[in-house]
Amino acid sequence: MRVLTTTHQELTLTPLAASDAEAVHELLQANREHLMRWSDYSGELDTSVQQWRDELGDGSDLDFGLRLDGTLAGRVRLIDHHPRYGLGYWVAQAHTGRGLAAAGVRAVIVHARDALGGSDILAGVSLGNAASARVLRRNEFRSVAVFDTYERFHLPLNDLGLSSVAAARL
Repeated sequence: MRVLTTTHQELTLTPLAASDAEAVHELLQANREHLMRWSDYSGELDTSVQQWRDELGDGSDLDFGLRLDGTLAGRVRLIDHHPRYGLGYWVAQAHTGRGLAAAGVRAVIVHARDALGGSDILAGVSLGNAASARVLRRNEFRSVAVFDTYERFHLPLNDLGLSSVAAARL
């Protein structure tokens, strides 16, 4: 199992797998109001434990659980459009304000660049969600567009906007 380390000593990221289904479901339910405040998580909130087991399967290089001393505290996920990726993340309300999302996103950025050969990451933040926008700005994302309900951010994974493999060939 791939483990991503972070700048927070107690925080690691591991691929979410079927064995995490109950913990994911419980954490989402416990954070329903917190998550729905800024985005539409109704699909995830309506997903049953069995559906989570089926979806998560054996784990993926794209979907990670944020773990504080081994306990699930959130999620960071890449959406595959290789070599570009979308990014989604959330942290349980009890763990916000500690830099965990920023550290988790940073670990996934490095993973996307170095292990997956990614060239760019895009993320969207609901307008008014200043904390989430700060997470992206701390990780050097730049705002590239503002729409009616959200702002889009972009991060090139190297100066050329190429995957690490393609950039190494130059």
